[in-house]
Amino acid sequence: MQANVDEFAAQFFINPWDLYQMLKLMNIPKGEYLIQGAAASILGRQVITLAKHWGIKTINIVRRDSQIQELKDIGADYVLNSETEDIPAKVDEVTGGKKAYGALDPVLGEMTKILFASVRNGGQVLAYGAQEMKSSWIARI
Repeated sequence: MQANVDEFAAQFFINPWDLYQMLKLMNIPKGEYLIQGAAASILGRQVITLAKHWGIKTINIVRRDSQIQELKDIGADYVLNSETEDIPAKVDEVTGGKKAYGALDPVLGEMTKILFASVRNGGQVLAYGAQEMKSSWIARI
């Protein structure tokens, strides 16, 4: 990559192809729910946009209330704050007990357990990052 191209600009080329393949792999039917952690990230925002285009409903997890309206403004169906809400309980409420069809996990840590608890039996949790990777929690999933 050229020295004058920064990492932020590179995300506009790399991320869309990654998320396109991730969503294709998960094969979520129109009208079903996808839940994702770190939804306010650049990739998270791109997921919201593509999912909306494909008719997939999104449940998006953030850590700050200030991010909720921003994500709703770009098409997020639901935005939940992991610091103040019981995510699995809210997902049950939103989906009528069906849970999310699949999940995207960019952190691979404590949030992974929450995502697994929020996905239906037979659903997928696709991890694509490892910011919090610790062996201590892997056995508890």
